[in-house]
Amino acid sequence: MGRMDRPELSEQDRIVAAVEDDRIVGVQPVTIDRPFYVAPLERTIDLDGAYFWGLYVLPEWRRRGIATALVTRALSFVAEETTQTCVQTLIGIDNVPSKRVLTGVGFERKRARSYYRLFGLQHRG
Repeated sequence: MGRMDRPELSEQDRIVAAVEDDRIVGVQPVTIDRPFYVAPLERTIDLDGAYFWGLYVLPEWRRRGIATALVTRALSFVAEETTQTCVQTLIGIDNVPSKRVLTGVGFERKRARSYYRLFGLQHRG
């Protein structure tokens, strides 16, 4: 399975996809108002509204504005085709490319969560 496969999807989720010559080159999954398991946190979170996760663009298609276009289209989908008024996402603190894309389209950091696991020790904050 590759990064484009999304076994976490439910029937109520949607995917915004970037397609070039019948090939999917990027995806932005959108979960609407349902609990979602977040593997790095090892827990299910229940977010009100829409939840964006798993933004991915094939390496050879990066730095062309595709990720920004995917998130922008996903925001339009939520605004135009759902009743949700809130969109949330979780990204790793070291994920600079995603931070740039998300802040560039208007997301703001509201809360920071920390976690680590090292030799059987773990912490979540």
